Amino acid sequence: GIEKALPIKIGNNVWIGANVTVLPGVTIGNGWVIGAGSVVSKDIEENSIAVGVPCQVIKKIDNDLLMCDFKQSMRILEEERLKADSFLRKYIENGDS
Repeated sequence: GIEKALPIKIGNNVWIGANVTVLPGVTIGNGWVIGAGSVVSKDIEENSIAVGVPCQVIKKIDNDLLMCDFKQSMRILEEERLKADSFLRKYIENGDS
């Protein structure tokens, strides 16, 4: 089959969790937080927390309140990481690899 590669663009002040997949041609705007294990398949607006497969915005970030929301953001990301870890453990234990 034909394979097509497109560049990805990553803005400023972006935090990308472990094992995130960014598909070709996606632009990651400024101020993103992307949860671990997410698959980013399309552009998402700036200043957002996004997680999941496919990656979706779960919260908008107000730059003035960014530091106030930091602990909450980290809690949300940790919860999503634990979900991903649990899923992967079950997947491996079932021999589906």
